[in-house]
Parts: sequence; C-alpha cells; structure tokens
Amino acid sequence: IKNKMEKYELKILNDDFENRTKYKITSDQIITLDNGEGRISIALIENIESKKRFVFKYFDAGVSPEILYIEGKELIFLGIQFEIIKIDLKNNELKSVIKFSSNFFFEFLETKDFIISIFEMGICVFYKNGTIKWYMELPEILIDWEIVGNDIKLTFFDKKISIQSIETGKIKFISNWLKIKNNNPIFDDLEQQILAEKSYMIKQ
Repeated sequence: IKNKMEKYELKILNDDFENRTKYKITSDQIITLDNGEGRISIALIENIESKKRFVFKYFDAGVSPEILYIEGKELIFLGIQFEIIKIDLKNNELKSVIKFSSNFFFEFLETKDFIISIFEMGICVFYKNGTIKWYMELPEILIDWEIVGNDIKLTFFDKKISIQSIETGKIKFISNWLKIKNNNPIFDDLEQQILAEKSYMIKQ
C-alpha cells in the first residue's frame, strides 16, 4: 500500500517468542480474533514511517489476509478469516463491517465508489466509508471473479457463471442454474430462463 502520506504494510507472522521479540510486540497491543481453529498467527499492520501499528492474533487456516488503504479517508480495511474489519486511523477505532459464520475472505476489488469483498461462498459490496450496500451468501464455492463494466462476474466451482450489478446486487444473468441445481426443465426462451433462475437465486 503506497501513498505519499501513509505507507502501511501487512506482515503475517508465526505467533512465537522470536517474532514477538523481533517486532517488539507486547501483549497489550494484541487484538485476538475468535474465529475458528488452526495454527495461531499474527497479522501485523504497521505504518513504516510513524510506526503506528495494529496487531491481530487469529487462527490461520492458510487463507492470506489482505489490507486496503483508502486515500483521503484515513481508513484501512482488513479482510481476515471470515470477517472485514474497518480500522479508523484518525480516531484509532476498530469496527466489524461484516462477519460470516464460516466463509473465508479471499480478496478486495475496488471501483470508483465501492469496495467489493470476495469470500469463498459470499460477496459483500460496501461504500468506502465502510457502510454496506448489499451482500449475498452464495450456494457454491467461487473460483474466479472480475469486474466487467458496472457488473461483477462470478465463476463458481462447477463452472456456472453469474453476472450481477455492483451497485444493486441485481442478478442479470446466471448460466444453467436450475438444470444443475434441481433438475427442473430448461426453458427454450432465454429471457424466461434467466427470470426463473434469478428468482431461484434470490430465494436462496
């Protein structure tokens, strides 16, 4: 994360005496996240110049946390385990933006107005101040995602694709959902098909 004023780095460390000594981490700096099981790691977010830091202890299941610094707002978003945490640098406050029960955070994507957070089986879109616009838990594991114009295109483990509006979450297209999901007949008319699949998706 590079910025003329702020340079924050995220380091993932094993939680051991050696690292706590090397990085001068004291117990009173540590915020413990209660989120599952696995080996314990430390996520150290530090400003290279001012040495301002935030230290999180968490169960590491092998999915890397990520930070996103928002220029001009003095905010950092941390995606870690099943959660997104907003770090307000100005007021030194932490707030959870969203937390799923067991849905690993994968990656942040950014548009001019929104931050899109991709989870293993979920998506959450929020404004750059941390206010949620919409979110959705998904019925399948995601394997790929990309911004296409004003939409987000999601590809699922079984190769199905959905396209939905970044701003509203409205589903514009889903490929072959009903046929695979519950053996309902496929409509000849594509528009009818999309409508049927869209309503199924929303009921989920």
